[in-house]
Amino acid sequence: MEYSIGMGQSVALEAVFGTGVLEIIAVNNTKETVTIIALPRYFVIEVEDALGQFVRGGAVSGALPSAGDYRALKPAERMTLLVLPVARSGDQVTIGDHTFPDVAPRGRARVTYKADRVMPNLPKSKQKSFVAGPLDALTLPIPPE
Repeated sequence: MEYSIGMGQSVALEAVFGTGVLEIIAVNNTKETVTIIALPRYFVIEVEDALGQFVRGGAVSGALPSAGDYRALKPAERMTLLVLPVARSGDQVTIGDHTFPDVAPRGRARVTYKADRVMPNLPKSKQKSFVAGPLDALTLPIPPE
């Protein structure tokens, strides 16, 4: 899914499972530089359970963002925001700090980016270009063990 920030302009979020990791990537399809935050607490991870319903991982706590956690994406730029470890053991899947029990054998994962409208420590120079979201990644299958 894409988040529109203007006529025909958008920022897309992609999620890719690699070997033992989930990589979350932002793609700037606009003609302007945009700012996005790269902290796990602003990403909601959901996994499909054995009943076919998506279950959310708990909220990730942690420190408030610092100025260095904000990433500026130039036009047409792709940037990796997060790389989270993934482990699967039977019907249990762990992605980052979230453990999901009773995951479907061919379960899928979904990632959503959602920041607050007013963000702490957001540099003034980046306030106009900040993307609060929500940005939804495509739902993707979780690789087998």
